[in-house]
Amino acid sequence: MKNAVIVGKGGFARETRWILDRRRCNSGYWNFCGYIDNETAENKELIYSGVNGYEKFFVINKINGEKSELWFFNWDGMPLLDIKLPELATSFDIDFRNHTLYTLNFKNDIFKKYD
Repeated sequence: MKNAVIVGKGGFARETRWILDRRRCNSGYWNFCGYIDNETAENKELIYSGVNGYEKFFVINKINGEKSELWFFNWDGMPLLDIKLPELATSFDIDFRNHTLYTLNFKNDIFKKYD
């Protein structure tokens, strides 16, 4: 089964989701993970603020209210790790040399460093 993440939440994205749902019912091939959308509106299924790609994996930033979760996947779409952050992070990056995670909350301009 392959994981699918849709960029945006407009009409085309909803149509794509509908198609994935029909395909999943027929074949079980797609696992819908959610939407990537930088709008923080109420009543959205899942809100993602970004995807960062690295050499051996990629990371999706899931916004959950006023907190964030970083979901790590290998390039085949298999989950590797889930990090729950104590506060909202609208963007992030990883410094591999110093083993440090950096986050930014653009709502209040708070920059965090996690060692």
